[in-house]
Amino acid sequence: MENIAEQATAAAVAGAMPRFADGTIIEEVFQGAAWQRCVVHLMRDCARAASSRSLSRRVSRIVAPVFRAKDAGAVRAMYHLAADMLRECCPRAADVWEAAEADALAYLDFPASHWKRLRTNNLQERTNREIKRRSRVVQVFPSVRSLERLAGAVMCEQDEAWSEAR
Repeated sequence: MENIAEQATAAAVAGAMPRFADGTIIEEVFQGAAWQRCVVHLMRDCARAASSRSLSRRVSRIVAPVFRAKDAGAVRAMYHLAADMLRECCPRAADVWEAAEADALAYLDFPASHWKRLRTNNLQERTNREIKRRSRVVQVFPSVRSLERLAGAVMCEQDEAWSEAR
């Protein structure tokens, strides 16, 4: 279970379509689920594509305001404006930015109250860390079902925390 979650997280960071250990594309298993690329990792990838530290800071200043907008139309317009600005100063960063548009803006299809939590994978990473922490305490699980119960309990707690925070 943990290995699959780590593979999916690694694929998300890499921007690839995630697969299970058996090679099945997650999209085939979770039909209709949206694929959201973490915008923090996208911004870091764009900054990393710059050739110098000063250019990297400039790229970061161009892309950071895009995801602070409160309206879906404004986010999309700012995304395209940022792409044009990146194309002028750092074409490699612009390539990364433009290739990720659909995945980076997938969160806009959900209610605005969910955007802040959906546009990054912080919640997923925190959940994976908590499952890992609790599974280390147990060390050896008597069955797969017991591991599934532990992971389910952690996810239920995360869901409650999220529901109460809204």
